[in-house]
Amino acid sequence: MENWLTKRVHLTPEKTALVFKQKKWSFAELQVEVNQRAKRLLTLSYPEGSRIGVLGSNSPELYFTILALQQMGHTIVFLNHRLTSYEMEQQLIDATVAGVLYQASFVGKIKQLSIHLQECSHSFQQVTELKEQTNFKPVPDFDLKKVTTIM
Repeated sequence: MENWLTKRVHLTPEKTALVFKQKKWSFAELQVEVNQRAKRLLTLSYPEGSRIGVLGSNSPELYFTILALQQMGHTIVFLNHRLTSYEMEQQLIDATVAGVLYQASFVGKIKQLSIHLQECSHSFQQVTELKEQTNFKPVPDFDLKKVTTIM
């Protein structure tokens, strides 16, 4: 499937893409946010096409993170915060994730994971503090078999 975000920015850059509470982002603004996040995520050196666990609740930061991982060609493993730490750890192990990205309010869940998984976990806030890499190029197409996984 063609990269839909790139296409929407080309076709309707000023059209509203996201509304959260009182804030709106156009497709062009959304792409800027997503590309900035992707450039920072490159610092974490996830292997190409790897699976990344994501734990968060509805927020722009979650959406930007999901889209950035998608633009990078990673498979997203959505995590359910209602799982016990043991269940979440098993899901992450079964999915062979290269890392976990999470909303800061879920740090308690992350701290209950094994040391290995804690070490490869970063909050959305930590990601925004990483240095942007300059070698980011969005994937031209999405492999629909690898876009996301829910276990």
